[in-house]
Formats: sequence, structure tokens, C-alpha cells
Amino acid sequence: MQTKKQELEAKLRKIHELEQRLTFRLHILSKQIDQQAAEMLRDAPINLSAYRFMTTLESLGESSIADMARFITMDRALASRTAVELERNGFVEFRKDPSNRRKKLVALTGEGEAFLARIMPRFEARRARLRDHLGEDMFATLHACLDRLEGAIRD
Repeated sequence: MQTKKQELEAKLRKIHELEQRLTFRLHILSKQIDQQAAEMLRDAPINLSAYRFMTTLESLGESSIADMARFITMDRALASRTAVELERNGFVEFRKDPSNRRKKLVALTGEGEAFLARIMPRFEARRARLRDHLGEDMFATLHACLDRLEGAIRD
């Protein structure tokens, strides 16, 4: 019969094993990053999904909902709802695709660009803190490792 101490040690070993699983750690880290980002948007009229949608749209330029959903790995229905909500806030607008009249494109408005300009410094400061904490070499190595992991997942 195991003693309480042995039972506790066995549980701790199992927890340690769990914490060593790469995908588990990445999942936990992702959730923590999302929680932190949501807190950074607490006083903003948008949520984290909308922020990611807007920053992606800023980078890609005018895009279809399908392309946006694919690029940020977001469910197409969620991407559509997010775009409609952002339109209600005046941050994006819909346009007809000149090459395909049935297809709608979404683009940032001037108000959306101004909002991102106001909110982005928060996220840039977080990136700078992370880079400073890791140091330039480790930060670059982290990105290289993430690139390789993405490649391994695609294979």
C-alpha cells in the first residue's frame, strides 16, 4: 500500500510528464497569450478575434472573407460575423469584387486604421518585452523553431 507521500510523488511525476508534452505546453501558452491580449483590449470596442482580423486585413489589404478565414485559421462563419460586427463599428467596409460581382471584399476604413494606430502600441510593447526577455538570439531561434514546427505539421 502506498503512503500519502508516495501517492503525491506519483501525481507530481504525472503532472511533470504532462507538462513536458510539447503540444500541451503550446496549448497552455496560447491560452495565456490570448488571455493577456484580451485584457489588453478590455477597454476597446472589439474582442481578440476582431483585433486579429483587423491586423491581418491591414497586412493583406482588401480581401475576401474566405481568404481572411483561411489566412488566420478562423472558421469562415466566425470571420463573416466578425467582419459584420467590425462594419457596425465603422472599422471595415464591404465592397463588390470587380472581377466577381457575387463576391464581397472587406477593407479597413480610415476609422479602422486610426483605431489600429491607437491600439497597436500596446501589442508592440508586449512584443518588445518578450523579445527583451528572451534576447535577440533566443527570439530568432524561437521563430526558427516555430517555422520548423509549422513545416512538420504540414508534412
